[in-house]
Amino acid sequence: MAQLVTLGETMAAFAPDRMGPLRYVSNYGIRIAGAESNTAIGGVTPENIPEFRKAGCLGVGLASSLMPKDKVAARDWDACAEYVHMLLTKAKGE
Repeated sequence: MAQLVTLGETMAAFAPDRMGPLRYVSNYGIRIAGAESNTAIGGVTPENIPEFRKAGCLGVGLASSLMPKDKVAARDWDACAEYVHMLLTKAKGE
């Protein structure tokens, strides 16, 4: 299991109960919203994406692991495309 905690300010989304001009809406629903509640950014690697997904994250953000630096430097775009495909497969939990 990942030994990392993600923190952030969870937002609330107020959604009208029907469509139309807001002046005619009398009831609103409330739900938790905001990426801080369900997205992990920082500390995410291709290897631990499945752990974050199992913990309830709907998405992850990659920075230094976004692309293999050696493949980019070599302009090996096919290898970069394969890497991205691997990341997407892990993110989908396949």
